[in-house]
Amino acid sequence: MKRIVLLDDDYAIREGIKTLIASWDRKVEEDYEIYSSQNGVEGLGYVYLVSPDVVIIDVTLPKYSGRELLEYLKTNQRLLTDKTRIVVLSENGAGPAAENLPESFKVISKKDPVFEEKLKAELGIQNVELGLLERTVNSLIRI
Repeated sequence: MKRIVLLDDDYAIREGIKTLIASWDRKVEEDYEIYSSQNGVEGLGYVYLVSPDVVIIDVTLPKYSGRELLEYLKTNQRLLTDKTRIVVLSENGAGPAAENLPESFKVISKKDPVFEEKLKAELGIQNVELGLLERTVNSLIRI
């Protein structure tokens, strides 16, 4: 089972991504357990409690901001040695928050027309197409 921590302050985006992952989960042999939060403080707690395989983090989180959380995560030796994948969600390209990130950190723009394909690749999901659901969620995220 893969554990995923999803941190995004936008409810629609967070629920859209959770819906996609749950739908992909039903199509592949891998099981995904998703923990989500709208802020960095709670999200950091999840990171320490569940030792996730993947952390999906928006750079514009409230409270302990996404930028601050990224700075902390990229210097955390446990996450770097455990090979935890960090997926950074950005609004308009990488920006200053995504500079000098370790190799295990990948940046995906929410505005990217193939957002869901890039997210699938980062989660290691192959040969799964949901058609209308993927296009709908992708449009929702890009708005």
